[in-house]
Amino acid sequence: MTTNENPFSATRAAASNGPRDREQSLVNRRKFLKRGAGVAGLALAGLAAGPFGLGNAWAADAPAAAGLPPLDPITPNASPEAKTILNFVRANFGRKILAAQHGGRMERVDYVFDTTGKYPAIWGTDLINRKGDDNNFTFITNAWKRGAIPTVMWHWGAPTLGDGYEQSKSTIDVNKCFQAGTPEHDAFWVDLKSRADFLTRIRDAHVPVLWRPYHECSGGWFWWDKSGPELFIRLWKTMYDYFTKDRGLNNLIWVLGFCGTPKATYYPGPGTHDIIGGDTYGKNGPYASLFESVKKIGGTNLPITLHECGTPPDPSQCQSQHAMWSWFMVWDSFIEGVDKTLLKSVYNNDLTLTLDKLPNFTKGNS
Repeated sequence: MTTNENPFSATRAAASNGPRDREQSLVNRRKFLKRGAGVAGLALAGLAAGPFGLGNAWAADAPAAAGLPPLDPITPNASPEAKTILNFVRANFGRKILAAQHGGRMERVDYVFDTTGKYPAIWGTDLINRKGDDNNFTFITNAWKRGAIPTVMWHWGAPTLGDGYEQSKSTIDVNKCFQAGTPEHDAFWVDLKSRADFLTRIRDAHVPVLWRPYHECSGGWFWWDKSGPELFIRLWKTMYDYFTKDRGLNNLIWVLGFCGTPKATYYPGPGTHDIIGGDTYGKNGPYASLFESVKKIGGTNLPITLHECGTPPDPSQCQSQHAMWSWFMVWDSFIEGVDKTLLKSVYNNDLTLTLDKLPNFTKGNS
């Protein structure tokens, strides 16, 4: 996200026409979530666990229709839950588009449900402020319990400058993050340890995460890519090594997220991420040119995601223009600016995977 909006301070107008509508909306939400949310659809049909802990119906269908074959996450000794999610994403790439919503609180996903009658399949949040860790833990673990897939990003305030969005856009001498004895080096490792500690709580709760650090790389507005591609790649690999090898965070599925104008020089190479993507705040369309730009950099063996957007793409246009994103994620309060007719159409399209269409990911993994 590149605007000056504080994503955690925005409020939304009531998504109803009065008390009666609000009461009915609450009744509908309770009915949906009481069914087990993600256990609805495939899992409620009583499907037994198949490969990757998914229903047999999905497993039987996957080999013939899958966009990509199964593959273990790059994380060493990946958790069963991480394998489950990555291979579900891989198998559906090119076939379906997962609907995702950022926001870090139920207010946002409830707005989607109130507008469309569907919950997003992927629920997103941001580790922007350490004071919000407990709320984020609750949001992430509840998303998983309700059948959704959590995705987590980090607007990392530049080391020595503290938490916050404006701090993430600041400029520091990134070289000093790798020079022992400097304030930047000390703060860099304090920050990494803090975020690894939080993600350890998520791992120990047996929750997988689509982990999207250093987002919008090559855009030039965040501290982590202002110093050029060489240092960005070093930052990426340093975090990856520390999180996976030193801290054993085997629940992470690594998502490399470019901006709307991807630059190949910022690509850290194969074996450093599981999923690749770009983002755009364009007003409409399937964003096919961005899809092709990302594919040109990452190749054809990785799912490609629209990891942030202001307006969701039309899935039918995506299919016709060969830009079948793995998922799209509307940014926080931007969802309220999306035309409601469009939002209903996108969420109720046969090509869109919403929460009610997901299998029971936890079956066979708990």
